[in-house]
Amino acid sequence: MRAAHRAIVTETNKDHPIFWFWSYAQKPLFSQANVLKLAPGLTATTIQNWANRSIVNALIEMKEVRGRRYYDSIQVRRIVLGQRLIDDFDLHPAKAMLLIDYANLAVIDAWTDDAIAGAKTPDTKMPIKMEWIEQYWFVRAPEIKNSVAVKASGLAGAIKKLGASIVIPYGRDLTELAARAKKLYEDGRNED
Repeated sequence: MRAAHRAIVTETNKDHPIFWFWSYAQKPLFSQANVLKLAPGLTATTIQNWANRSIVNALIEMKEVRGRRYYDSIQVRRIVLGQRLIDDFDLHPAKAMLLIDYANLAVIDAWTDDAIAGAKTPDTKMPIKMEWIEQYWFVRAPEIKNSVAVKASGLAGAIKKLGASIVIPYGRDLTELAARAKKLYEDGRNED
């Protein structure tokens, strides 16, 4: 059984921004205007171009309501966190968003592996704490298959071992994005 299937969310975690954000993984909830608020520096034209070229929605069908596009939290994560890689490392948008997907998978695997490390049997389900995710960094190795997610305490060793070319404080960035997205959504609902 994979680690992610052995980790459980407790009631106390359900208010955490990460839990909220992931619960909208395939529910188009964010208008283009919302995405622009979460990704300062981006333009509507850029987001439209990425969507038209299937860079943003490579795996997910775009939802349109009355001719307006709506994005789910997976697409928002790709756009907002990918934009930083485009700006900081001059990556092509498709590569930046793919790297964000790799980072997401690596961090979730490391996070859940650590959460179940204390289990007495291989089938034991263990509670997971959402705030733990903030500790994880993604270290991209020259060969993507060798990339890893590590806690900050292991960061220097991983960089030295892998000769990393890109290091992302992914857990912190994702938590911050989730908190801003949740607040934006809740503020918008309160205005209705």
